Amino acid sequence: MRVVARRVGEGEQGQVLFSVSKKRLRRAVDRNRAKRQMREAFRLNKPMLGERRLHAAFLWMANEPVESGRVGRAMVVLLQKLGSDA
Repeated sequence: MRVVARRVGEGEQGQVLFSVSKKRLRRAVDRNRAKRQMREAFRLNKPMLGERRLHAAFLWMANEPVESGRVGRAMVVLLQKLGSDA
């Protein structure tokens, strides 16, 4: 996975985008499962961000479906990087 993020100004609310390209996963079933996996991994690890408000886009970079544990570990790494950059 890859993340692109930016801080939001005062009074704005953060938003999150989960994207899986049709070029990466051809079947809609696989794309939808990948997005569900990313959303769940984000939901479970969101407290790592603390009070930071960001606009973040999580992009799927694998060319095949991946098990949920691996997606969760990748999400933890990305959120740690976001937490240390702020």
